[in-house]
Amino acid sequence: MNDAELRRAMAVLESYDKRLEDLNKQVSLLQSTRDEVLMADRTLKAFAAAEPGEELLVPIGASSFVSAVVPEKPEAVIGVGTGVSLQKNFEDASAYMKQNLNMVNTTLEKAIKALQETQNATAELSAAVQEAYRQKQTETSGQ
Repeated sequence: MNDAELRRAMAVLESYDKRLEDLNKQVSLLQSTRDEVLMADRTLKAFAAAEPGEELLVPIGASSFVSAVVPEKPEAVIGVGTGVSLQKNFEDASAYMKQNLNMVNTTLEKAIKALQETQNATAELSAAVQEAYRQKQTETSGQ
């Protein structure tokens, strides 16, 4: 590997590092989103299974709960996009959560695959760069 190729390889390694950082953030965000969707779906199912007038503890995040009484005609307000929410019965809300969970899981799997591929490419290129540096040092010290 000549000097120009080595500089290009180092630049590619830097771009891989940035991509790895971005993919790690994306994976983390998707995992948090998945956890929120799962918690919302569990809560909806608990409400759907409860009798009107029954009191439930509803998770609000940060391992905290509030007490709520199941109404005669239970419905949920579901966020469906940026600042847009719809009122749905629990069955439809749970179906929406399942669809949302499937989408998040699919996106998460793709992000993890991209992360693994980038990690592999980074490791291979890093090994090649290190070997090139060793060879250059050997050539320099041998002269």
